[in-house]
Amino acid sequence: MGINLFRLLLIVCAVCALLSGCTQSDEETLIPASTFLELLFVEYDVIDLGSLGGGETRPEALNNNTQIVGSSLKADGMRHAFLWEEGTMTDLFPDHTLRSKAFDINDQGNYVGAFYEKDGFFRWAVELKHAFTSIDGVLRENLHDKEDKGMAKRINEQNLVLGHLNERISSVTGGWEYIKKTVLWQLDEMTFVEHDIFGSGMNDAGHIVGHYGGTPLLVDDSGLTILPIGSAFNTAWINDINDSGVCVGASRFHDWECEWNPGCEPDLSSCKWNSQGVFEALAGGTRAFSINQQGDVVGEGELVTDMGEVGYYRALLWRDAKSIDLNALIPQDSGWRLIRATDINDKGEIIGLGVIDGEMRGYLLKKRLTIRAVLESGHSVHEWLIKIIGPPEVDFYVYLGIDDSLYADATKLSRIPEALRLGPVRTDADGVARVRLPQTAPFYRSALLVQVEAVATKQLSGTIRLLPGRN
Repeated sequence: MGINLFRLLLIVCAVCALLSGCTQSDEETLIPASTFLELLFVEYDVIDLGSLGGGETRPEALNNNTQIVGSSLKADGMRHAFLWEEGTMTDLFPDHTLRSKAFDINDQGNYVGAFYEKDGFFRWAVELKHAFTSIDGVLRENLHDKEDKGMAKRINEQNLVLGHLNERISSVTGGWEYIKKTVLWQLDEMTFVEHDIFGSGMNDAGHIVGHYGGTPLLVDDSGLTILPIGSAFNTAWINDINDSGVCVGASRFHDWECEWNPGCEPDLSSCKWNSQGVFEALAGGTRAFSINQQGDVVGEGELVTDMGEVGYYRALLWRDAKSIDLNALIPQDSGWRLIRATDINDKGEIIGLGVIDGEMRGYLLKKRLTIRAVLESGHSVHEWLIKIIGPPEVDFYVYLGIDDSLYADATKLSRIPEALRLGPVRTDADGVARVRLPQTAPFYRSALLVQVEAVATKQLSGTIRLLPGRN
């Protein structure tokens, strides 16, 4: 009864405050804004990429147009390369008798990959046959001699393709052996990279990163550079490089005694090299796979149990040098357990592997409308404003509500119940808007809930709690 009466009072005072400003006795004071905590909860919606009929899907790359490529099982158990776009997954080679994987796609929609015979998730379980590229709608499969085994791994915005070639040569015993080389394709023209490097990443400038024998390497306009490894590690490999020259990968200290001790695990850490080649370890027990132009990094990490044993893997995001478990940024009732984040584009969208209903699936994380909200004082001693910080020059409705339980689940993404709607308000060029707060809200006893909705798109943000301070 008291709560309903308060909500009625909240609405009345809000209308009054918006029209002319309510009065308040000098004895009444609100808790200063500096003692309030702001908490931002869910950031992403999880989208199931589906499959080609066989259940399991493994996405490899996405571009800035939210086109995704990878591989998925068909109903007959064959793994085929796919293209996912606007909710639809398409088999790229529906009539092909070989298995296939697509490894990368650029913003023009051109993609690359490989055909192979044996199935398997790990590289050594795959019997490569030949590389393929699809550029401007033209599929090219005859990129190398048919006796050689090849893979097209990366494609940049200049349609330069990075790949690997297992070149077949005669052995001293009279048979055949394969020599692994890194190659570049520009349409039908193939060139060998001069240096010994297993190339794994390439940016739009054509700079290549990879490793050789556990040594991280960079090939750019100045030639081959051996990148440093921290003193705590003795091997490292690089998975990706952005256009600023920042590289990410993983490093480890490999104790060769572990080769004979099944219970021994090498020390592993994700790592980053800045544009000057300075090494930085990110977090132990993790691997970094991809970096976007903003410097956001995604990968995976081992979750250690209370017994000190490695449990399951979890998908990770590194933002501003802090690692975040992506499972904490999705709706907690989604049913998903995200175990790996494979790629991130410049819009902050993320793809990877997860488990839902006991099945390994590919997912896409699309960013929700995200805002911040803080309290700040107005022109008078009794006036308080909610400062909304979000996308610039967007019209929003602002929803206000109360929550008597400071520990209720704030990950639910439905609209605040019995909320008071204010606005619309428009953010300025800096993404800032201010809304006058009803002046009699009893923040000593309740949490203020703030949520916004974009007028044009009806996109709803997560809920922010402004909690009373504890002095």
